[in-house]
Parts: sequence; C-alpha cells; structure tokens
Amino acid sequence: MKIAFLDTWAFNERMPVFRTSLLIAWRRLVKHRQYTLLNIAGLALGLACSTIIILYVYQELSYDTFHPAADRTFRMGSHSIKWIGEHYYSRTPAWMAPQLKEKYPQLENVARIIPPFENADHVLVERGDNRFFEKRVYFVDPELLDMFHIPLAHGQANLQDPWKILITQSMAEKYFGDADPIGKPLVLELDYDYWAPVEKREFTVEGVLEDSPKNSHWHYDILVSMATMRSVLPTFESTLDDYHFKYTYITLPSDLTTSDFIKQLEPFRQKELDKYTQRSGREMELFEYILTPVTDLHLHSPCQYELEPVGDARYLYIYGGIALLTLLIGCLNYITLSAALAAMRVKEVGFRKIIGARKIHIVFAQLIEAFILTLVAFAVAFIIAELMLPSFNRLADTQLELTILLQPGTLLALGFLLILTAIGSGTLPAMILSETRPLAVLQGRFAPTNRGATVQKALVFGQFVISLFLVLSTITVYRQLEHMRSGAIGFDSEHKLILPIKTNLETLRRNPEAIKQAFLEKPGIQAATVSSGVPGQLNGGYYLRKSGEDEAEPHWHNVLTVDYDFLDVMDISMIAGRAFRKNSEHDREHAFLLNEAALAELGFSTPEEALGQQFWAHYHGKTKEIIGVVRDFHYEGMQHQVEPMLLDIESSLYSTITLSLDNHDLVNTMQTVKETWDEVFPDVPFEYQFLNDIVDKQYRYELQASKLLATVTGLGLLVSCLGLFGLTAFVLQCRQREISIRRVMGANLTQIIQLLSGRFILLIILASCVAVPLVWWVSERWLSHYAYRVDTSWPISLEILSVFILIVVGVVSLQAYRTTQQNPADTLRQE
Repeated sequence: MKIAFLDTWAFNERMPVFRTSLLIAWRRLVKHRQYTLLNIAGLALGLACSTIIILYVYQELSYDTFHPAADRTFRMGSHSIKWIGEHYYSRTPAWMAPQLKEKYPQLENVARIIPPFENADHVLVERGDNRFFEKRVYFVDPELLDMFHIPLAHGQANLQDPWKILITQSMAEKYFGDADPIGKPLVLELDYDYWAPVEKREFTVEGVLEDSPKNSHWHYDILVSMATMRSVLPTFESTLDDYHFKYTYITLPSDLTTSDFIKQLEPFRQKELDKYTQRSGREMELFEYILTPVTDLHLHSPCQYELEPVGDARYLYIYGGIALLTLLIGCLNYITLSAALAAMRVKEVGFRKIIGARKIHIVFAQLIEAFILTLVAFAVAFIIAELMLPSFNRLADTQLELTILLQPGTLLALGFLLILTAIGSGTLPAMILSETRPLAVLQGRFAPTNRGATVQKALVFGQFVISLFLVLSTITVYRQLEHMRSGAIGFDSEHKLILPIKTNLETLRRNPEAIKQAFLEKPGIQAATVSSGVPGQLNGGYYLRKSGEDEAEPHWHNVLTVDYDFLDVMDISMIAGRAFRKNSEHDREHAFLLNEAALAELGFSTPEEALGQQFWAHYHGKTKEIIGVVRDFHYEGMQHQVEPMLLDIESSLYSTITLSLDNHDLVNTMQTVKETWDEVFPDVPFEYQFLNDIVDKQYRYELQASKLLATVTGLGLLVSCLGLFGLTAFVLQCRQREISIRRVMGANLTQIIQLLSGRFILLIILASCVAVPLVWWVSERWLSHYAYRVDTSWPISLEILSVFILIVVGVVSLQAYRTTQQNPADTLRQE
C-alpha cells in the first residue's frame, strides 16, 4: 500500500525541517477543513469580542494621560466634616487661584475652569440665522492652555483680553462653514446670576482648536477668556461667600510631593475654618484640602459636582472579566477540537515514528499547526472587530478605532497573546500525539481513539461553566435594569414632553399661567405645568434653617420649584397635609412641601409633626410653613436612596415646561407644540426631551452592561455550540462502529441520542453546580451597590439549565441524525 504522506515527511536535506513541518501543517488543516473552520471561527469570535472590550478598557484607563506633566497635575478639592455631615467638594473659591500664584511661586502652573454661573448647559450662541444652545462653554485662565494638551489648529491662542474666545473645529464648521472664523464675531449669551444682567454680547474668535479628545475628563467647544469674567464681575475673585462651581488645577514641581504641598496650605485651611466659625458660630470638625491627580478624575474622583459625569471603575473590572471569559471560551473550544483532531491522527504519527521521527518532531509539528491556525484566527478576529466597532461605539458612546492596536505596547501585548494562545492550544494535542505507540500502527489499529477523554471533558466542562456564568449574569443585569426602569418610581413619566427654557426666561417667569394656557388650547395636549426641572435633571437647592434658630448652621436641601399643577400632572401623591392651592397667594409666599426623606433630616419622626413648622431659606430670604408631605419619588434614579427634597413655589427659578400629551396622534401633536413654541418664544431654538428618556439616562451604565453582556453571551454561546458540534462529530466518528452495531441490533434514533447526549448533560449539570453559586456571589457583590435591587432567583437558574440541556440535545440530535443516514453495513465492512 502506498502511503502518500511518507514522501512529504521524508527528511530531505534540501528542505529544512521547519519548512517541511509548515507544509504538512497546512495540508492537514486543509484536509480537515471542517474542524479547521470551526476552530478559526470559535477563536476569532472570542478574540474579536475581547479585542473590542480591551480597547474600551484601554480608553477608560487612558483618560488625561496625554497632558504635559499629567503625573504632576492635580485638581484641588476639599474634604470637610460639619455638624450637618461629611462632604467632598471638587469646587474651590474664585480667590484661590490668584492667591496660589502669589503665595506659592514654586508651582509650575495654576489655572481654573469656570462654567457659566446659571446657564452652563445652555449657552445661546448665534451667528446670523444660526442659533444653537451649546453645553460646553467655559471661562478659562490662559495658563490652562499650557497646562493641558489643547492643540491649536490655526489662529492664535490669545485669552489675555476680555471678549476673546477660542472655538473648536466643529464649532467653526457649525457657525462659519468653510469661511475662516479668525477675527470674526460670534454672539454668546452668558448668565452671571443676579450679579450682572443676562445679555447677548459679541466675542471675537482668536483661534481654532482641535476638537477635544474623547478620553478627557472635560470636553470643550468654546473657551472664553477669564478677563471677560473680571470685566463683568470685578470683585468675583475677592468675595468669600462663593457658591458657584469653580475648578482649580495646579502642576507641582517634580521635587514637591502632594503631602508636602498640602502642609504648606495651612494658612488657606485656617482661613476656611475661621470663615466657617464666623458665619455659623460653630467649630468645623474637619477641613482639609485634597489633590486629585488629573488622571484619576474620570474613574476615581472622591468629590461631588464634577465638571462632567464620571465613569464607574466597577464596570471596567466587569468588562475586563467579560473579555477574559470570552477569550477563554474561544481558547477552550480551540483546544478541545484540536485535541479531538489529534486523536484522529494516530495512524499518521505512528508511521512518522516508524521512519524515525522523535517526540520533539511531533510536538514541533503540532505547535507549527497551532501557530498557523492562531495567526489566521487573529487576522479574522481583527476583521470581525472592525465590523463590530461602529455598533459598539454607538452603544457605549465611544470613538474606538483599531489603530490603537498599532501602538508599540499594544503590539507587544498582542504578539505575546498570539504566542501564548498558540502554545496553549497546541501543547495538549502535541502531548496526546507524542504518546502514540508505533506498535499500534504495525498491528493495524488505525481507528480514531478517544485519547485524552478526561482532559476533553474538563475542557467542555469549563466551556459550560463560563457560558452558564455569562448567561445568568446577563439575566441578573437585565432584571436589575428592568426593576429600576419599571419599578414604582413615585411619579408618572409616560407621555411627558419636557421643554427646557434656556433663554428669554423672563417671558416664562412673568406669566407662566398664560404660557401654559397657550399650549393647553391646542389639541393633543392634556395638561401642562412649569418647574425648575424634572426628575433626572435637578441641580439646585436651598440652605434651610428652622425659624427662631438664627444661630444654627443652615441645612442644605435639594429643591424643586413648581407651580400649583405640578403634583397632579406628575401624579405625585400626598401622605400628610395638603398640596399647593391653585392661585393661592398665601401658598406662593408662605408654603413649603417636603418629601418623606426630609422628615428625618429636619428632625421630625412623623409627617404630622412637620406640619405647621416654619423654615427660612437662603435663596429668597423668606420664612415659609410646611403645609404638606409628599410621598418619596425617585428623582435621582433607583441606584440611590431618595434624598431629602423641598418643593417650593418660586417663579424666579422656573425654567422648564412639562406637557402631558395624548399619544394617539403624536406626529401632529409635536408639530402643534413646535408652532406654539415659535409663537411664545420667537427666535429661540426649539429643543425637547421625553421624560422617559431622561429617566433612562440615569441607568446608562446598566443599559450598556446589559447590551454588552447580551452580545458577548450570544457570541459565547455560538462559539460553545460550534465546539459542541465539532466535538460531537468526533465522538460519533470514534464510536461509529459501536453505533452501527447498535443499529443492526435494533436501536433507534432516540436511543442513540440518549446514549450520546448523556455525557454532555451530566457535564452541564456539574457545570451548573459551579456556575450558579459563582453567579450568586458575584451578583450579590454587584447588587450591594444599589439601594433598590432584585433578588437572585434559583428558578431562573433551573430554567437556563433546561435551555442548555435542550441545546445540547439539539446539537447531538442533528449529528446523530446525519450518522443514522449512513448504511451500518458500509461502516462494519470498513472495520
């Protein structure tokens, strides 16, 4: 009998061993193309998912690392403990930056970022007919341009003089099109609170900046010179009572540590202590300055009131774990199928040993094959990742690109991962093959054998554990998200259209009832109310002090200023007292409402005890009576306990119209709302949101995690099914003679399926014994951060286990059916 592959394997002096092994490996992969494709598909899917998640984690960890001297640049904040509680503040008073420059010349740099006082998220910007509200407008010190990496596209970075601005390339295109904006005016409407009138003013564009990078803790579109702030408010850097947000950054010299510098700030610290004692008559328990590295602001800031919403470091660990598990599923699938394929090559390896091949040659050839397959899988994975990236970027609001992988450090890591995967996947099959005995070949025992069965079972068991873990984790995240989104939030968010008034506020505040009536007269609008905000978009409060306790320290309370219809429109219920009366002058001037959470904060044990009590508020200086207590509603999301809330009728803070819509003809209703808006607020851009969308934004991390987990879990299950499909085919091939004999003896398809699927069902049951407790432990740790959470459910685990068993039975049935279509006589004749 001629054995063709012996010619290939013959040791030819003109052909190096490596080349020979490479050629044989390639031919073998082509010959067993079914297993090769399954291996490549499984590993490539695992690598693609892992690559995208690794890119995301890399971006999250790279925030602000690109700034000059990023390792020595810090944002100043404070930590205080007063009788009213403990606070970590990111804001600092306006006087701090100039004082630091004067008192500590050793500092390399000191600069501030100051949002507009009252319209930070809605600065009206105009040029001709182009009118838009911009959210990323900041006053900055000119030194900030040296402290942070803010590249200039063209023009000059001049922020020394008043009424000068720098804009990004996106803003230049938005307002100027293809024209050069340098030296041209742009109109901004900035609100300096009650210290200066709100007015539109022309600013000169001095330079155009590159767009702010995604991985920065703050993003800008327009930078306004700090000299403008000084021109409007000459005393803003000298006032001591400073409640607006100002952010101070410093760069320390390389020979000065943070702890040493904080010690030098003792005069500043004492100044704050003295100011507090003078104002409140009390001693502050603790006050200290804290320096947060700029590279930690996105994920690890301890402070409240950051410039932008911060990230959540917990989810980096979650996503990193997902990446590892996804890659592990692909690798386990790869190793399982490779080991199965190796067991089918006993004949080949036996003849190699007969003609003189040593164990090292067998191992080397198998590793070469593993390297080729891994290399191809990596190439396919990058193609899949490139196709998946746009969807992921939309899901996670990122700007990831595969070019990040071209950085030297990333390339080195990928090379290490390639070698590690190839060695890890090739070692087990090589060990199985290297133990082949030539005697078996000489005796004619060439049939595939189920070598390494214990190891294969362990690998399949590992895949089942990971797959079950991912599925159950996904369900837990989804159930928690649905619990928060559909739970009893305490108000009605359905069909509520939110119209923020971002300019021309006096039109609303002078006569809110007339504006409401203008909308209510239109078809499709069922109810209307005005307020200072809505749940999910609250940012403001009063300092409260009980009447008659003038020496006491005021208590900070979140405040929602409303009109008489707000509770009815939002369906917020009362638990004690009464609501505001329609058009009641007494309630407008003399009444407050509290929520349940505020009772304990103000020292009341029952709602009835609070009724009739009077409190002074710092904002308007009025003393008002508590006339009612409303049931708690979740205005910050169900991740948190409901915080104390005060409801007040204060028209000077009205900034939002809420309309309750009839949902039958929404398109025409929205057109009607737009037309009414243009009548009431001419030349003001029309912007709107639905309250449901605002509420959902509070759960953005949970929503991202649920979608990502669902995607990765689906792909992981697909990889596991591919591996199960290939492994089942291998088992059937190994037991083909046995199955043929059973069929001849009268066994039907159902009995064969039971015979083959039993081992896999047992592995699933054993895997569930590991996966379910592990998911329970991880879920309990994750859910412990939520004030309102679901319980882990064992019935769901049993349901998923049943689904897994059905999948296994389905895959085995498909392969068994294909086998039963063959004539048993043909198989036995070959044997």
